[in-house]
Amino acid sequence: MDLPPPQPPISLLQEEPDAQAPGAPSAERSERLAGPSLDLALGLGVMSPTERPVLGMILAWVSWGGVYGSLDLRFARLGPAQLGLGIEGFYNRALLLEAAGEWVLGLGGADFDITPQHFGGHGAFSVALRPERVFQPYAVALLGTDRLSIDIAYVGESSSGSGRYAESALRFGGGLGGAWVMDRGLRVSVEGRYLWARSFQTSSSVGIVDSEGEPLITWEQQSWEKPPRGMGMVAQVGWRI
Repeated sequence: MDLPPPQPPISLLQEEPDAQAPGAPSAERSERLAGPSLDLALGLGVMSPTERPVLGMILAWVSWGGVYGSLDLRFARLGPAQLGLGIEGFYNRALLLEAAGEWVLGLGGADFDITPQHFGGHGAFSVALRPERVFQPYAVALLGTDRLSIDIAYVGESSSGSGRYAESALRFGGGLGGAWVMDRGLRVSVEGRYLWARSFQTSSSVGIVDSEGEPLITWEQQSWEKPPRGMGMVAQVGWRI
């Protein structure tokens, strides 16, 4: 009696699972991006001292720069978009402008040490497209306040003194950017933005007084000492939870 032909191993009869399509998100990332999530990020930014768009694009790289931190809650899906609400804090200095401004003022025979500091925060509303993809373009609207503080130390031929100028402003604007979200939640983003600033300060000068409180000179705020506004860029690295 003839024996039946040998059968292949059982493992060969089982269908192998379909391979993941190239470029498709992993199951872990799809689950993370499909629902609500929280983005925590920290990065660096540059801002212009003028609202002029073309000039601002150039000056942004040699004027104000600083540290930016943000928290963003992506709370709802709307068709192909994901909506988010967040907050952002920042601290800026203008090191190159400080050095150049002090040199120009020194040509008049007086020695100035000027230290401007800029800090504040924004609320943010964002709309991200293709949230299930690795690369996610987005748009953001920003509204917040800032504070500019300038410490001025003055040394003349026969006297010296100091003063402080401060102003607060309302800031509002928006930006366009892109975020790359990796499988394990690592998030890298680059954003270009434009911001307007409206100061609440009515005076742009401050008196410089000596150690006994006697007035010496009046310091007038220069254009390069205005708080940053106009064109800017922020790059951040963070984590999506």
